Amino acid sequence: MLATGLDHARNGLVANADAVVAVGGGAGTLCEVTFAWLYKRLIVAVAVPGWSSELGGRRLDPRIRCPEVPDDQIFSADDAKHALAIVGERLPAYQARHGGFRRRSSEG
Repeated sequence: MLATGLDHARNGLVANADAVVAVGGGAGTLCEVTFAWLYKRLIVAVAVPGWSSELGGRRLDPRIRCPEVPDDQIFSADDAKHALAIVGERLPAYQARHGGFRRRSSEG
């Protein structure tokens, strides 16, 4: 849990972590996972009631986020210990970062 006082803006902060572990959750968790997917982060979902159990073992969309990770997905974990093992094993492959925004040339 990340108590920031930022309300929903916190979702972007969470998604910028090295890895995101989803545990249960409602709409806020779904939003955080979606941002993490777009930011090419490692995502692990613990199989407990909520969005994490729905998303574990799936891809959010068909885009190729990380070509160097052929089985890229939201990885499913049975419990917290398993989630940490997945993070420890897979995190090095997810070191690519979102490319950011590029300023367009004012010409043309």
